Amino acid sequence: MFRRLAAAAVLLMCSFAGPLSAQTSRIEFARDVLPILRENCHGCHGPAKQMNNFRLDRRSNVLRGGNGNRNDVVPGSSESSRMYLRLIGRRQFGNPMPPQGPLSPDKIAILKTWIDQGLDWPDEYANEEDLPPADPGAVRMIDVLRAGDHAQFQKLADDDPKALNLRGPEGTTPFMASILYSDAAAIRRLLEQGADPDKRNDAGATALMWSALNFEKTKLLLEHGADPNVRSKDGRTAVQVAATQPGTAPIVKLFLQHGVKADSGMMRDAFTSGDAELVQLLLDQGVTPVGGLAAALESDCPKCVEAASKNLDKQAATQALLTLSVGARPSNIKFVLDRGSDPNVADGEGRSALMNIANSDRMPVESVRMMIAAGAGVNAKNTAGQTVLDMAKLHGDSPIVDLLVKAGAKTAAPGPKTVTPLKSNSIEAAVQRSLPIIQKADVVFMTKSGCTSCHNQGTTQMAVGTARKLGYKVDETLAAKQIEAVQKNFEGWKDRLLQGIAPGGVSYTLVSLHEMGYKSDAMTDAIARDIRMHQKASGKWQPTCGGSRPPTCGFEITNTALSLRALQLYGLKQDRADDDKAIQRAADWLAKATPEVTEDRAFRLLGLVWAGKDKATIQKAMKDILDTQRPDGGWSDVPTLPSGAYATGPSLVALNEAGLPVTDPAYQRGVQFLLSTQLEDGSWYQKTRSLPVQPYFDVGFPHGFDQWVSTAATSWATMALARASQPGKSR
Repeated sequence: MFRRLAAAAVLLMCSFAGPLSAQTSRIEFARDVLPILRENCHGCHGPAKQMNNFRLDRRSNVLRGGNGNRNDVVPGSSESSRMYLRLIGRRQFGNPMPPQGPLSPDKIAILKTWIDQGLDWPDEYANEEDLPPADPGAVRMIDVLRAGDHAQFQKLADDDPKALNLRGPEGTTPFMASILYSDAAAIRRLLEQGADPDKRNDAGATALMWSALNFEKTKLLLEHGADPNVRSKDGRTAVQVAATQPGTAPIVKLFLQHGVKADSGMMRDAFTSGDAELVQLLLDQGVTPVGGLAAALESDCPKCVEAASKNLDKQAATQALLTLSVGARPSNIKFVLDRGSDPNVADGEGRSALMNIANSDRMPVESVRMMIAAGAGVNAKNTAGQTVLDMAKLHGDSPIVDLLVKAGAKTAAPGPKTVTPLKSNSIEAAVQRSLPIIQKADVVFMTKSGCTSCHNQGTTQMAVGTARKLGYKVDETLAAKQIEAVQKNFEGWKDRLLQGIAPGGVSYTLVSLHEMGYKSDAMTDAIARDIRMHQKASGKWQPTCGGSRPPTCGFEITNTALSLRALQLYGLKQDRADDDKAIQRAADWLAKATPEVTEDRAFRLLGLVWAGKDKATIQKAMKDILDTQRPDGGWSDVPTLPSGAYATGPSLVALNEAGLPVTDPAYQRGVQFLLSTQLEDGSWYQKTRSLPVQPYFDVGFPHGFDQWVSTAATSWATMALARASQPGKSR
C-alpha cells in the first residue's frame, strides 16, 4: 500500500499532473504546505504536543530535528529526509506517518517538492520564539572565561554581579559557562554573589545539567537551591546526565537526597554505562529494572546483566536479540536465546537477527550455528530482496557461507563487480588524482545528508589535512566548505551534547578537525565533554554510529582509540585531570583487547601510540599487523576477502605512526599494492558489506551503491601514499 502510494507520488512529481501543475511548479509554503501540516501533523507535532521532541509548526525545530535526528528534514534532499521517507512508508526509518493513514499522493508530492526546492519557509510563518539578543557584556565575560583568564572574569563579576545572570549566546549566562570552565571554589564565590542556578538557556538547560558530572559543583548548586527536577527541551534532567557516565553514583545519590525520584530510566542509563555501583544504588532504592538487557550485556558489567535479567519476558529478550545481533558476539546471542527470544525477529525493513549476524565482520560461526539450531529462517529476505546468504557472501567464501548452504540457504546476489586499475602509476600522481574526487564527494554528502558522515566518518578531512601538510595541492574552497559543514552541523548539537545526547562519529570528527588545523572552540568543547561522558566503566567506548555498517562504523577498539585521541586533542583545560584518567583507562583496555579484524589491529596500534604505552606493547601490536600483510603487499578487512585499500591504508598509517619508516620494505610493498589498484578516475573500489541505516543517495563518487565506503577506502589510501611521497616529511 505505502509503496504504491510512494510510486504514485514520484510519478506525480515527474509530470506535475493535476492540482500541482495547475498551481505552479514552485511550492508556496502558506498556500501549499501549511494546510497539509495543520490538518495532518500539528496534532502530534504542534504547539500543544511535541511527540519525540519534534514539532512541525516551528521552522527552527524542523531544521533541528527531534529525538536527536538532525536529518529529519534536509533542505534540498527529500531522499535523505526521514520525515518524507516515513510519509512514503519506509519502515526502516520509523513507523509510517501520519498514524491515521497515508497522505494522498498529491499531498506527498507537494511535500517532496517543497523539501527538494530547499524548504522555503517565510519568516512570517516561522513561529519562532521571540528571543532577545545576547547581552554584549555577557558575551565578553564568556569569551574571557573560555580563554582561561579567570582573574579577569572574576573582576568583571565583582564589578557587576548582576551580569552573571545576563543572556549570552543561545541564552547561556556567564554563570552557566563557569560550570564548564571554572573550579568549585570559583563557582561558590559566584553563587554567593547572586548567580542564579536555575536560569535556563534557549535549550531549556540549566547550570545543574552541566555540573552533573562533578560532585563538588553539583553539591554547591543543590545547596544553593538549584531545582533538580527541571527538564530541558530535549527532555533531559540533570540526574539523567549524571547517570550517563560511570562513576557518578555519589552524584546520583546527591540528587536522590534532594528529592529526585529514582526510576527505571536511570537504571537503563546505568546499564549502558556499565556502572555496577549505580545499579546497586538504584536497586537499593527499590527500582525495578525494565529493559536495557542489550546495553547491559555490551557494557561488560556482570552486575548490570544480573539486574537486567530479572523480570525478563520473551518480548524483551527478543528485542535484545535484534539489538545484539549487530555485535554478533556468541556469548550474548546464547544468553538471549536461552531466555526464550524469538530467533526470527526482524526489523521494519525485514532484516532478521540472523541476517545481521551473518553480515558481521566478526565472522561469528558459533552465533550462526546457534541461531539455525534455534529455528532461525535461513532464507529470510529483507524488503530489498536480500537473503541471509547474500549478507554472508559479502565476506567471500567463509565458513558461515558453508554453514548456511548446508542448512539450505539460497542466494540472489549478483556476482562481484570487475574493475580495471591503472596500468602505470606514481605516488604523487595517485594522491593528486584522488584528492579532488574525495573532496567533492564529502561536501555533497554533508549537503545532502544534513550531517557529517558516519560512513566516510572524518576520513576525507584526515586525508586532505595529511596531504596539505605534506605539500600537496588541495582545493581550499572545498576544504573550507568541509569545515563549514561540520560547524553548521555541530552548532545545532552543542546543547544536546552537553546533555549527553550525541550523534554518531563524534570522535572521528574531532580527530579529523585536528588534521585540518581546526582550533578548539565552544563546539569542540561540547563534543569532547560528551565523549568522556560515554566511556564505559571498563575503559572502552562502544561504536556510536549504530547499525550494521562494516567496516566504517568500527568495533570497540576503533572507537576507543579515536575517543582517547579526541580527548587528548580537544579536552577542556578544566577537565584535564579527569580526561587523563579516562585516557589511561582506555589505554589499559586497549592493551588487553584482542583484535578481531584488520581495522582493530590498526586502531589498537594507533591508540597505544597516542596514549604513550610502553615500547614492548607497541612493538607487539606492530608485529600483529606486519604478520597479516598479504604476499601482494596489501591487507584484507577479514581473512576471507581479497586485499583492499580500506584495510591497507589504515595498516600503513598506523605502522608509520608507530615509527615504521616509509622506506621499510613492508611499507613499500603496501605502497605498490595501492598504486596497482587505483582506478583511472582516481578512486579505489570497495564493495559495501553494510546493511544501510541512512537512506542512500548519490554524492557523485564512482561505484554507485558502493560509493560511500569506496570514498573512505580512497581517503585511507591517499593518507598512506601521501606519507610515503616525501620521506623527509613523513609523519
